[in-house]
This record gives sequence, structure tokens and C-alpha cells, in this order.
Amino acid sequence: MSSFPKSTSQQIVDKYFVITKDYFEAIHNLKSIQNKQDLSNILLVGFNCIHRVFEYVLYKTKNIDTAVGMAQQTYFYYLEYIEQIHSAELLFQIKQSEAILFVYKKTVFDLFEGTKKESNMTTLDNIMTLDDDFIHINNREWNRFFPRIKKLYEVLFYWNQSQWKIEERMFICMNYFRRYLHCLDKLEICLMYLDYIQKHYELDFEKYKELLDAIIEKTEKIRRNRSSSITEDEKTDWFLIKIYKERDIFESKLQGSAKDLVTWLLSEV
Repeated sequence: MSSFPKSTSQQIVDKYFVITKDYFEAIHNLKSIQNKQDLSNILLVGFNCIHRVFEYVLYKTKNIDTAVGMAQQTYFYYLEYIEQIHSAELLFQIKQSEAILFVYKKTVFDLFEGTKKESNMTTLDNIMTLDDDFIHINNREWNRFFPRIKKLYEVLFYWNQSQWKIEERMFICMNYFRRYLHCLDKLEICLMYLDYIQKHYELDFEKYKELLDAIIEKTEKIRRNRSSSITEDEKTDWFLIKIYKERDIFESKLQGSAKDLVTWLLSEV
């Protein structure tokens, strides 16, 4: 799925999936927040905390098991944070910066305390401002790997569907997330379309599942990854043609079979 060792990338995404599954199950068992209007935001903020710590620890230690352990601790402490602000009736005020600060002090601070090369405040600053350019590893694919994962979970779980409960997101995790992770380097164009659809149209859960099925079934059949040979301008052109120039066709197909829609959207890929 990328140019760095395949076995390594597969280990990472498999472990990442397990962490995500366990996180959703833990949230599901936290009954006090199940009916909160801000549940989507609560889930996403925790996801971001886990992702940042996992990426940072893996970068620092080059040890997948250590990164997994820290990520697991992260969601435990995040749930502790959620319960604390819930008991103070402040759940509607949850902020990502405060959450990552809380879990950092409980996890990464202890791991890297006393490092000569990097102070704890620098470590905190790096995690708080973690972006696409943070992982400074020579191999270019490593630089793209975690941003791709982040983009995937930001889109796949349809966070702006605020009416969905934890069960819908758990279903997406259990039935799609791992398969999508294993196609990470072939999904860029699909995620562009999916992101656009989410922002401009409202799909019910059954229709969304149908669309996810069609995308992953089509993507898994793509044997040769062309993403590295397709320029950004070409991707943008395809997107604009399908979405704007051929809008009538697009909207007609969106109302019909998801398989037909995906086949049409990816006809140039």
C-alpha cells in the first residue's frame, strides 16, 4: 500500500484499526454521553487525540507496540477527561486543545520526560501543532502516510451527520475502516468526491452504506495504483468536470445505484 516496507505499513494499519475499534467500544460503554447533542464532536476530538499521540510516539520510538500502548492509554485518559467535564456539566464546552493537553500530561510527558534532545514543552508544542509536515523521515511515503489516515477518518465517519449515534459510527468502523485503511494510497480521488457529497447532500445511513460498499469494492479491484502518476491538476480537472460541468448527470446518478455512480466518477482513474 506504499513504497516503504509493506509488512510495516500493514502492521501499522492493522494496529490502528484495533485501537479505533477499542476506542469506539469504550465510548459506547460510557452511557453518560450517549444522548449528548455534541456526540460527533466528542468522538472526533478523541480520535484526533489518539491519532496525534500514536503518530508522535511511533515517530519518536520507531516501535509499533509502544505507540499502540500509548494510544490505548490516550483513549482511557480521554474518557477520564470526558467524565470529569461531564460531571461539571461542561461537556458542551469540550475543546481539542484542552483534551490533547490533558492526555499528553498523562502519557507522552512520562515517556519522554528528561530527554536531552527535546524538552517536554517542545514535545507538547509538536503534538499540539502536529500537521502534515511533522514527520521528518527521509522516505517520502512516510511523510504522506499519517496525513492520509487522518484524511480518511475525517471523511469516512461522516462527522457532520450530527443525528447519528455511536452505533452507526461503530458499524462503519467494524465493516469499512480496516478495508479502507488497506487501500489508503488508492483513495485520494474517492475521498474528494465523498467529502463533497457529505458537504452538499444529506444521505441517510442505508444510502451511505451503499455508497461506501461501492467505493471500496471498486477500489479493491484496482491493481495498479496510479496516484503517483496523476498530477494534482488532473485530479482537480476530473473533479470539477464531474461535479460542476456534468452536475445534472452527477445528481441523477446520486439518486440511483451507488455502483453506477462510483463507476462513473472513477471512469478516468
